[in-house]
Amino acid sequence: MSGTILPIFICCVLPVSIVLIVFIFKNKALARKTDILKLTIEKGAQVDPESLMEALAATGHSRKSVRQQLLNRLTAGCVLLIVGLVAAISVLCIPKETIIPDAKAFFVSLMSVICAIGVGFLVSFLVGKRMLKPEIEMEEQYVKHSVSGCHGAGPVRTGNAEARGDAPVSANVESAGRSDGAGK
Repeated sequence: MSGTILPIFICCVLPVSIVLIVFIFKNKALARKTDILKLTIEKGAQVDPESLMEALAATGHSRKSVRQQLLNRLTAGCVLLIVGLVAAISVLCIPKETIIPDAKAFFVSLMSVICAIGVGFLVSFLVGKRMLKPEIEMEEQYVKHSVSGCHGAGPVRTGNAEARGDAPVSANVESAGRSDGAGK
């Protein structure tokens, strides 16, 4: 019974806790960004939506395109699958006399789990590629338009922000966080 606790911990508890930690931190970052946006809107500050989203994205991790996310899944899947297969085959090729049979079985099962995670990433890539095809095409069109000088929806703001009566986005975000109204 005591020999099965470590594999159960490694295969079940550890991956679930890692996913849970990542999920909690992403939710906290999203909640913080939402609060900043809500405070900015409540204070009545005029904010260019694209500039605000760029400012909020700069505070956290940069947003990856859908295509880049899919390529990251493909890369992770290939690497994990190859590492798992090579390690499992190499452990199986070790002579029986040089390694403890229980350790050999443990390493083979661990490498099988790594291979399964790699296959999961590959399946996620294939399904995501099929399901997210419209989003990928929209991003490609947006990139083509932004590169060619055609900016998306909305007017392009030029000139001095103070002369137009607009405060810079960073000032609006700072003033939205103040409760005394001194930022207006």
